[in-house]
Amino acid sequence: MIVPMKKLTLLVSARDRREALSELRSLGVLHVQNIKSPSSDEIYDLQNQLADIERVNVILGGDVKQAKEGISAPELLETSLDLAGRKEVLQAELNEKSDSMKWFEKWGNISLASVEKLKEAGLFVRYYSTDKDGFKNVPAEAEIVTVQDSKEGVKFAYFGVSEDDKLDLNEERMPQVEVTELESRIVEIEGELETINAEIAELVPHKAVLDEHKVGIDKKLELNNVLYGMADEGQFAYLQGYCPEDKVKDVETASETNGWGIIIDEPDDPSQVPTLLRNRKPAAWLEPLLKFMGTL
Repeated sequence: MIVPMKKLTLLVSARDRREALSELRSLGVLHVQNIKSPSSDEIYDLQNQLADIERVNVILGGDVKQAKEGISAPELLETSLDLAGRKEVLQAELNEKSDSMKWFEKWGNISLASVEKLKEAGLFVRYYSTDKDGFKNVPAEAEIVTVQDSKEGVKFAYFGVSEDDKLDLNEERMPQVEVTELESRIVEIEGELETINAEIAELVPHKAVLDEHKVGIDKKLELNNVLYGMADEGQFAYLQGYCPEDKVKDVETASETNGWGIIIDEPDDPSQVPTLLRNRKPAAWLEPLLKFMGTL
């Protein structure tokens, strides 16, 4: 059975509107419709908290139905996000170092110190790779050392006499680091990432504590969306919503008790009215049949 609804407008003191909403929530009979788009720092903060919970659920992964004791939801969020942030920074550095390492794998373990000594002696080294046709354009007088000459192309080092000496070809710039330092840092980063992954794994059994925490934040967000969706008229604020016809008296009683103003109307637009269904209690002779059919 579809329950008929009434449209209610409640006028409350602006300073007491939070308490008024708490009272209405305890009644549980009003479906509130925002008058204006809700916006506030508190709403923004709550939305960010929900985003953090979603992110930590992704970070921890898995499906834990019962929370392991020993850590609160705020602690779990802070620790998980900190670990994830450190992991992200380290992974970016590892990617960068790995790309640099590919240069040495291609060109060999060339010492940066030796390259710097050549600069001091007036020789400036650049490294190029090109196809056969491109290599034909290298000036005959150019000082070069060919590293590889195959059907895939040519790799060579070019020695100029100034910083400005260069060729109009694809230059592969040498990383400004010693290969030994690079290898050492890569091993170090991989060890740090392994430690962080182990710490994250230890947090997974606590993941379910976030479920109850999320419920609390959802309720606060719902309340604040209603609170800041109310219209302000100086010292007063008002909200509108829909109430089952047979529960209007409960709201009227609360209005008298709390000093609210109330206007009761028929809904202007039926399409905006929420649908509330209630099942009538079946006749006594039908109950055994409905139980047998599994519908009661």
